[in-house]
Amino acid sequence: MGLPNMKHLLTLSLLAFFIPLLLPVHSEATNFVFENDQFSFQALRTAGYTFSGGADIAECLSTCSRITDGDVESWYEEWLSTAIRLNLMADSFMEEGSRESARVCC
Repeated sequence: MGLPNMKHLLTLSLLAFFIPLLLPVHSEATNFVFENDQFSFQALRTAGYTFSGGADIAECLSTCSRITDGDVESWYEEWLSTAIRLNLMADSFMEEGSRESARVCC
């Protein structure tokens, strides 16, 4: 599966912008992992990238499980931690000469 083309990226960007405008201010239906509506939406948006290979649902849920609901600093720290771990894993695969495994990490 190759990189998404510009049309797909534009579509995803527009959806990411307009979907929150269509959702009610608060609804039980929007709670995905978090009670905080913004955190819940962003977690769901991130998990949605699994369709195109841009995310791994297990990584998303694992990261979200370590985030304190509504704590922006916690959100930042945990996603940064996940990114650093995956980057180190990719570097390790590259050193072993396994480009495909490294690509899957990022």
